[in-house]
Formats: sequence, structure tokens, C-alpha cells
Amino acid sequence: DMDYHVSGAELVRGACDLACEEFGLMAGVVFRQWGILTSDDVGEIVFRLITGGLLSQSEDDDPADFRGLFDLDKALADGFELTLDPAAEQAGER
Repeated sequence: DMDYHVSGAELVRGACDLACEEFGLMAGVVFRQWGILTSDDVGEIVFRLITGGLLSQSEDDDPADFRGLFDLDKALADGFELTLDPAAEQAGER
């Protein structure tokens, strides 16, 4: 059994990456539907899992580790760029 510790920022980034893989462009919508609007909300979930015994906590872990890390909507939209097919753009120019 090997213990591995991740920081609050790593955990939130991982959650965003997984959401993007699973939900694609709808990741932000899914998070909002679930009530996850900020990195603080992810921290709340993590600390509830710790309280429930499903995650472990180091003595340095604190809910403040999740406060205001970054804009979740922007993080969930990163890597997605909506562009028109060049043929469709040319057709629209006529």
C-alpha cells in the first residue's frame, strides 16, 4: 500500500481534465448542474470525502488549499476551440 499525496491544485486540475474527457464541451455545464462553480466547491467535496473516511488527509491539508485556485469555467473550456470548417467559411462569404 503506497500513500500518494496530491495538492489541492493538482486535484482540481485532475477533476477538470477528467470532466473534459468524459463530458467534452459539456463539462462546464455538467459542473454547474452539479453545483460545482469554483475550486472551493471541489475542496468542499474532498473534505466531505475525508470526513466520510473515503480519502485520507495529511496534517498540512486544509480547505484553504482549494480557495480561488483558478476559474473553473475557463479551465473546463481550455483545449476546446470552436472553428468553422474552411469550406463552410468560404460558402458563407459568397
